[in-house]
Amino acid sequence: MKNVILKTVRDNILIGLMIFLPVGMTLLIANWLFGMATSMMVVWLPKEVQAVAWKLFLLRVAFLLVMVVLLFCAGLLARNVAGKRLYDIGDKLLARVPMLNKLYVWMRQISETILDQSGGMFKEVVLVEYPRKGVFAVGFVTTDVPAQLALKLAGSEPQEPWAGIFLPVSPPTSGFFLLVRRSELRPLKISVGEAMKLLISGGTVLPGAIVEGSSLLEKAEDWVERQK
Repeated sequence: MKNVILKTVRDNILIGLMIFLPVGMTLLIANWLFGMATSMMVVWLPKEVQAVAWKLFLLRVAFLLVMVVLLFCAGLLARNVAGKRLYDIGDKLLARVPMLNKLYVWMRQISETILDQSGGMFKEVVLVEYPRKGVFAVGFVTTDVPAQLALKLAGSEPQEPWAGIFLPVSPPTSGFFLLVRRSELRPLKISVGEAMKLLISGGTVLPGAIVEGSSLLEKAEDWVERQK
């Protein structure tokens, strides 16, 4: 009887943990973003104000609202003729500031590249032979290589289409950028989301293998039952 009670308590704690883990992580990340967005203003407040927790929280909320309003005003201004002119001037000035210019131009190019991608940064999912022949890795096509660069890559060979491939590690915390001939790629008829699930799970969640209607609670209960 004692063992049954202990097992029930243990199972309920594990299920509760697995259910609230996504909620807790979401709140933790949201709190971190909230703190990061408002800390730059909080440091200027008097120590007496910072010591009162509830007042500090209200001030952080107010600061966040102010930032949202300022971002709205900046976007509204940038969309008219005078705002576009000011943006062009500021862009040229930042691009000429020593040391900062390289960081600014790099970040601007990344933002432009992301915005230029229609339907997301990853265009399609492909298989590429890597790191050796006979072994395949899941990659994402990010761009089509311009004809001039493709000709240089091909050398003396006839010109053919090339593509830029992002090859993530599993789980996808980093990866490699490769330039590969289109003829050497094998398209996968799965969505980017399905491919990301495959990589994040380390290959344990295959496309089409997830049972429809299976909730987190049901998965947690099944997992606890398998621990017997």
